[in-house]
Amino acid sequence: MYSHYAWPYYGIGGVGFYGGMGMTGMTETRTPLEESIAASNPDQQTGDPHLRSTSEVKGYQIHATDGEIGEVEDFVMDDNSWTLRFMVVDTGNWFPGKKVLISPRWLTDIQWSNSAVYLDLPVDAVKNSPEYDLFKPIPEVYETDLYTYYGKTF
Repeated sequence: MYSHYAWPYYGIGGVGFYGGMGMTGMTETRTPLEESIAASNPDQQTGDPHLRSTSEVKGYQIHATDGEIGEVEDFVMDDNSWTLRFMVVDTGNWFPGKKVLISPRWLTDIQWSNSAVYLDLPVDAVKNSPEYDLFKPIPEVYETDLYTYYGKTF
């Protein structure tokens, strides 16, 4: 891949101990992939400033329309389309140890500087929401019932 994409080598002029006879990968240290890509496109900015990793959002505080309700614990992804289906919200600090699902469609704002997610739902609705069990698959009827419970449409 390094030869095909003309990525640079670390080492002496790209020639290894065996003179570049197919053994160079064993004797030279390669440039890490990210550095090679950045070096080949010096004018291009890296990353999209609007995209965030889900791991960065874990732990963000969840704010309902009338108060705080918990924090982002995890995410449920559709493994066929890689669509973010739900956020898993841990209400343990606000209510006794309950995890609930919230659709990203119900978010009104994410404030990166405050590490906060804002919802278009009241605290009581989330508090009384059907509990999510991490160890059980989410049946289609559960998703339908959840949307109905919150008064939302697909």
